[in-house]
Amino acid sequence: MRVPTVLLSLFALGLASFAGAAQPTWFDLITEDAAVAREFYGELFDWEFEKQSATYSVASHDGTKVAGIAEIHGRLPDLAEDFWLLGVEVDDVDECVTRARKNGGTIHLKPKTAPGHGRYAVIVDPQGAALALWKPEGGTRARPRSADDWVWTELWTSDPRAAVKYYKAVLGYDYRGIEVDGETYNVFTQDENPQAGVLRTPYQEVAPNWVPYILVDDVRAVAARARELGGRVLLEPQDKLGRGEVVLIADPSGAAFFAHESNNEQREGGAGS
Repeated sequence: MRVPTVLLSLFALGLASFAGAAQPTWFDLITEDAAVAREFYGELFDWEFEKQSATYSVASHDGTKVAGIAEIHGRLPDLAEDFWLLGVEVDDVDECVTRARKNGGTIHLKPKTAPGHGRYAVIVDPQGAALALWKPEGGTRARPRSADDWVWTELWTSDPRAAVKYYKAVLGYDYRGIEVDGETYNVFTQDENPQAGVLRTPYQEVAPNWVPYILVDDVRAVAARARELGGRVLLEPQDKLGRGEVVLIADPSGAAFFAHESNNEQREGGAGS
């Protein structure tokens, strides 16, 4: 399997950023086997888990909350059961839900308030990619740039043009195309700040979804360890322009994510700092 060149070039351009009013700030792993997921990610990234309820745990690394794991049992029958769900922080969850409905989206979870956490909802775009909207209590979540933190996400979709129109209406995103090695990479932006990539799904077997990138210290070590723990390496480590490597990994349930190893220049400020 080969990831298109544009997927590997974003970091070389130093574009990763999460500033703006509609920020990607959180990922939840949606899975039917949370115990297996906790074991896999705990061993792979040294994440520690704290149960918030019978079906939801929060993962932390070095004292910083990094992700959630939500166990489901067929509650989203028309979606893949194991996937990483992007959470976007917005100013008004209810207004975004209204816009999603008006523009052909589906509301899978109506707006709710979780005391101590904030207001949230889950929508699905017309092509089938799920997205969580949330407005946290107590202000915006900080975005550290350390190992085992999310640094970028891409929307893989069957219709990029329709997706751009939809997310402009729902989240207020603009977009611009970046030419890289003769290919165009579309980037969602807000106030000129890059928020996420958007491209046609490179693999027919992959349903529309948001694919996260996580920063790691050693891509090859992570790939080898993932195999030992029952995961699969879907794309072997690849280097681009000498600015770091990426590897595409599927956990034992099939949920996929990119691990990205940056060079020192990126860690010191080349990736959205």
